[in-house]
Amino acid sequence: MFKITREENHFIVTFHNTNRFNCFIVEELSKQLSLFISSPGCEVSINFEGIDFIDSSGFNFFILLADKAREHKFKYRICHMSDEVKELIKRIDLLDSPVKKALIETEPCN
Repeated sequence: MFKITREENHFIVTFHNTNRFNCFIVEELSKQLSLFISSPGCEVSINFEGIDFIDSSGFNFFILLADKAREHKFKYRICHMSDEVKELIKRIDLLDSPVKKALIETEPCN
């Protein structure tokens, strides 16, 4: 499923034994992240290495993550996103441009 590791105030999400970011993962990941994101100055990195499918709940997760980042003033980054997933995101009209830009212009998960 996924694992969250912590390095000081930086939380790193990695996925294991799955190539899908779907409603089952989103539900549990949302619960887990809600425990951390209220920390001031928190940073969240989501490493999508190996993920090649995202369902509608996954896209909704990105929108909610961006909203929570603004609300709680934390930084997030998406890294190692496959070209297939990037192409899906580019085609989705539901995402506003700041969210889409953050997802497409990914950074390394250091």
